[in-house]
Amino acid sequence: MLKVIARNYPDLSHLEEIMSLYRELVTLSREQPGCVSYGLYQDADHPELLTMIEEWESREALENHLHSEGFLRIVPKLGSLMTRESEMNICQQVI
Repeated sequence: MLKVIARNYPDLSHLEEIMSLYRELVTLSREQPGCVSYGLYQDADHPELLTMIEEWESREALENHLHSEGFLRIVPKLGSLMTRESEMNICQQVI
């Protein structure tokens, strides 16, 4: 299993459009083979921080997601609505 933690910094003046794009991305991603969980979270104290927390059965499932039509179409649009570059960590459970 892999966990992906992606921190995103939205331009809050475009939050409605950003959330619409994320809703589509989450819906499509949850349907992909190997997706265990996929959710978007907004920091309770810092609304300018959105964190995507994902769990994938394998590296192959994650790679397929990263190359999927929906990801390749939606993520660049989201990137143009951020105030800075996203940060992504791919983690394997060790204990």
